[in-house]
Amino acid sequence: MTKKCITFPISFEIKIIMTNSEQDSNKRLLSDLFNELNIVHSEICCKPSSNNTYTSYTYDVLINSKETYDNLYASLSKIPQVKMAI
Repeated sequence: MTKKCITFPISFEIKIIMTNSEQDSNKRLLSDLFNELNIVHSEICCKPSSNNTYTSYTYDVLINSKETYDNLYASLSKIPQVKMAI
């Protein structure tokens, strides 16, 4: 079996599911994290769940290294409002 590797820099869409607290606050929190990690990003959409419990945020991101990629997911896992990132 051939091992597949990600080649950086890489651009992709990330979807982050968060508890449905203040949307502006969630967006600011995500934007601050992207800026702290020097990740170029742009918001694509923001959509509440059908029962309004969660909101999904989709961003286009440009990641320059595996270290930044790993740091992004590690940092997202530490934010209490974040339930999932795919």
